[in-house]
Amino acid sequence: MYKIDKENIMQIFIKLLVLCSTLFLYCCNSDKINDMSDKTIPIPHKLPIITYKGPSNLQTKTRKPPETKTDTLTAEITPPHTQPKPPEQDETKADTLTTEITPPHTQPKPPEQDETKADTLTIETTITNKPPETRVATLIDDEKQKFDVLINAFNKMIELKRLPDNELQESQNFLNWIRATDVKKQEELANAFTLAYDFLKDKTSQQSNNLTTTQFINNALTCCDTPEYNRNTTTRRIQTFFRNILYGTIKASNNNEERFQDLKTELLRRNNHVNFLLGIERFERKIRMQLKNDNNRTQVFNFLMNALTQDLTQDMNIYIRSDFSLSFFEFKGNGTVNPTNLEKLKSILDHIHTELNKCNGNETGQTNFGNRIKKYFLKASQDNTLYNDDIFNKFKTEILSDCQK
Repeated sequence: MYKIDKENIMQIFIKLLVLCSTLFLYCCNSDKINDMSDKTIPIPHKLPIITYKGPSNLQTKTRKPPETKTDTLTAEITPPHTQPKPPEQDETKADTLTTEITPPHTQPKPPEQDETKADTLTIETTITNKPPETRVATLIDDEKQKFDVLINAFNKMIELKRLPDNELQESQNFLNWIRATDVKKQEELANAFTLAYDFLKDKTSQQSNNLTTTQFINNALTCCDTPEYNRNTTTRRIQTFFRNILYGTIKASNNNEERFQDLKTELLRRNNHVNFLLGIERFERKIRMQLKNDNNRTQVFNFLMNALTQDLTQDMNIYIRSDFSLSFFEFKGNGTVNPTNLEKLKSILDHIHTELNKCNGNETGQTNFGNRIKKYFLKASQDNTLYNDDIFNKFKTEILSDCQK
């Protein structure tokens, strides 16, 4: 048997005790350390992950201090598969930031139907917001030519000072207003001038020096102080026409709009300035064309025109002969003239023919009958009733020959 040494036993026991204590303490402390690691050490929220692409010498690498807006930088430089998952409550915010700053080429493509809808909305908005196209109205060549001839004639009257001094500037202001007014008014004015323009154009074509209509008018207006003015009735009528038309327009009102309406009315009026310009030949010629195949009525019409001589009525500014001829024509708003009441004219001519036959060559009776005709239509012209139908209806009962009394 072995000899028990108390001292050795004590040392062994002490060593075992130390070993057990060490194991016990180690086990207990291990649990505590693990618990602290899980509960008290916070996990950093989306710490920036910086990829270092330089040399592999870790001793020379220094940690870059964190920058502001760490989340934004992380979204910009970190691939999606390497980013740590953020807390659940921050997922919506992180996704929003990522969507806002992601470059266009990395954004998810929207569905095709959304693209179509967006395109449709864009087109609809463009069409809705686009102002309506306006057509720039312009005068056609014929209207522009008539308008220019009229305005140039008025300008020539101002240049030659054919109006009183106090009316010259007013006339110029009115013409400037007409040039700047809308095209619709210019068109109306050109059409109203048609009848006078056609007459002036026809007179121009009869000249042998190839003048334009404007040149022909300017010559007529310029030479009104020369002896030729007194010899040429057409020249005198042209000068009087443009002077009276422009002067009457300016005196009619102080308002340009009202002056424009008055000018248009005067150009369309049958028995005033236009009538004086055209003279007697234009409408008499038209009537004769209607009667060219009827010898009896043509002879009676010649008798009627001779009875309505203008020599005694011009001083009263009544041109009964041309007024009578004009009463059988209708003036349109566009400046054209159409024959009308020709059947009534033929009825009057037939009545005159019947009454002349009663005289049977009695020149005195025929002259007296012609004077009755003249007085009848002169009074109608003075009373402004020449264009009324009643005047022609009563003529056959009131104007009779006294050859068989």
